[in-house]
Amino acid sequence: MTALLIVYLAVSGLFELVIGVKMRPDSQWGGFIVSGVVTMALAGLLWAGFPSNADWAVGLLFGISLLTTGLALVSAGYFGRDASAAESGETAERSPRSG
Repeated sequence: MTALLIVYLAVSGLFELVIGVKMRPDSQWGGFIVSGVVTMALAGLLWAGFPSNADWAVGLLFGISLLTTGLALVSAGYFGRDASAAESGETAERSPRSG
């Protein structure tokens, strides 16, 4: 199971790095780069046997990966909305839409 998690984290981190490089002209590309580096580092820690026999540590490292990826996506969406509104000359609404 840990081997599958190592592969998942390595592939996920690689994709986040690629997305970050491709988003370089945008303002939020750094969040994806940081998230990709953190995810790759976590995969490296697991590969090196860092938590050795602590099952909870594997879950903690996976949770950290999910947290950094989620923060990168939320910041890209939030600030991307403001950037697209500024390009079109509109003001971005900060309140949630009522439906």
